[in-house]
Amino acid sequence: NPIVYYNETGEVTYLNPAFTRVFGWSLKELWGKRVDFVPEENREQTKKALQKTIANPEGNYGFITRRYTKTGDILDVSINSSVHRAKDGSSTSMVVNFTDITQIKKTEHELRNTRDFIRNIINSMPSILIGLNDKGVVTQWNAEGQRLTGIPTDRAEGRRLKDVFPELSSHISNVEQI
Repeated sequence: NPIVYYNETGEVTYLNPAFTRVFGWSLKELWGKRVDFVPEENREQTKKALQKTIANPEGNYGFITRRYTKTGDILDVSINSSVHRAKDGSSTSMVVNFTDITQIKKTEHELRNTRDFIRNIINSMPSILIGLNDKGVVTQWNAEGQRLTGIPTDRAEGRRLKDVFPELSSHISNVEQI
């Protein structure tokens, strides 16, 4: 994981090879400088995270945000920052560990889109479709099911079918056999 050490004024005092590999800057380029790689829309969040890190008696804080690379690409990153303190409690330096979660975020987005796409297909079906798990709990209740029963999806999903739609309870044993 990329790691950066900052002094008390926010200047880079060390960065590991993983930082160079992921973000593109070398220690030679950043030594004694501040790294300006926070997108504008993440500046306030980053400022608050820095304040929380410093205010935390243990001196660490984690959050998810975004950062620029040297080439201008934007990465989704999980950050864990930790303050090193002098004996008097004042902060002397900070170490920041970055985890590139760009692919994870992209996969999450694709999964949400796929889920929404499938839900739209199921909800456009002209017949009732009810999905159950192995315990008889409703996991899917399409729009036609809602329309014909008058039971809203949010009241059906997560509850046992026999409690939601008792008229079908006599058929639950057939479902359990499959």
